[in-house]
Amino acid sequence: MEQSEKRKQNVFFAADLTLMITAFLFVHYNLIHGNTLLGIIQCGGGVIFLGLAVLVYRKRDTLAIASWFFTVLSSGFMLAMMAFSTLHVTNLAWAVLPYFLSMFLLGMKGGRIIGFVYLAGSIAAVFTRLSVLDASIALVNQVSIGMANIFAFVLAVYYEKARSENEKELLMKNREIEIMSHHDGLTGLFNRRFFDHALYQEFHRAKREHQPLALIILDIDFFKSYNDALGHLQGDSCLGEVAEAINASITRSTDTATRYGGEEFAVLLPNTDMKGAMTVAERIRVKMETKAIPHPLSSVSSNITLSLGVAQLSQEEDWEQNDLIRRADRALYASKAGGRNRITCA
Repeated sequence: MEQSEKRKQNVFFAADLTLMITAFLFVHYNLIHGNTLLGIIQCGGGVIFLGLAVLVYRKRDTLAIASWFFTVLSSGFMLAMMAFSTLHVTNLAWAVLPYFLSMFLLGMKGGRIIGFVYLAGSIAAVFTRLSVLDASIALVNQVSIGMANIFAFVLAVYYEKARSENEKELLMKNREIEIMSHHDGLTGLFNRRFFDHALYQEFHRAKREHQPLALIILDIDFFKSYNDALGHLQGDSCLGEVAEAINASITRSTDTATRYGGEEFAVLLPNTDMKGAMTVAERIRVKMETKAIPHPLSSVSSNITLSLGVAQLSQEEDWEQNDLIRRADRALYASKAGGRNRITCA
C-alpha cells in the first residue's frame, strides 16, 4: 500500500473510532435526559461506524467508499443533534471531524462538494430551530456550532491545499532523485546501474520471446594520452561529444545508451539483429569522426576516433546476460588489436 493510502487509512480509523466512542458514550446520557430519538440515532451510528472500521480493515480497497459513508453519516448525525439536542463536547467533535475527513480522505473536489452541502444543511437547521424555539441559550448553542463548522471548513481547505502542495513538491524531488540515480552526471546518458537493470529485463524478454537483442560496447581510442596532453576538462568535454554522437545515432525510445565506465560506453538495442546493430555502430563511429576533435597523441588519426565491438544474443549459447557482455567486450578488444577506429562483430 502506498504511503499516502496508509496515512489516509490511519486517519480514517482515528476519526471513525473517535466518533464511534462518542456515539456509544452519549447513548446512555441522552436516554436518561429524555432524548430517546437522539439516543437511538447515536446507537445506530456507533454500530455503523464500527462496521465501517471492520470493512476497511478487511478490504483495503474500500477506503474511498467507506469514507463517503463516513462523512455522510457523521454529517447527518451532526444535523440531527443540532435539531434535537443542546451543545456539549461531542457536538464540537462531530462538527469538526466530518469536514476534516471529507477534505483529507475524499480529496479537495469531492470534499468541497459534501462540505458545502453539510454547511448549507447546518445553516438550514439553525434557522429551523430558532424559528421553533424562543430561548437565548438555543441561539448561543447554534452560533457556537455554526462557528465550529465554518472554522473546521476553512481549516480543512487550507490543510488539504498545503498537504497537496507538499506531496507535489515531494513527488518532484523524488523524481529528480530517481533521474539522478539513473543518469551519469557528466554525459547525461544512463549509468551502469540502470544499464544492468535494463540488460536484465531485455535479455530475459528476448530469450522468452525469441527476439534478437544486440549490444554495442565502444571505447575512445588513446583517451588516457588525450587526457594527459590536454587535461581533464578537455577530456570531460570529449566524453560529452561522444555521448552526443551516440544519442544522435539511436532513434528508438527502447534503445539504451549508457556510460559504461570511464571512457567506455554501451548501447543496448532490443529487437535488433546484427545487421541493424552494425549500422548503428557505424553511424556512431562516423558521427564522432566528423566532429574532427583534434587528438595530438593518437597513432591512428589526427582526430578522436572510436573502437567498437558488437554482439548479438545467441539463443543457444548465451545463458546469462554477462555472456552477451563478454562477447561484445571481446569484439571491442579485437577492434583495438586490429588497428582501432573500426567495428568488430562477435
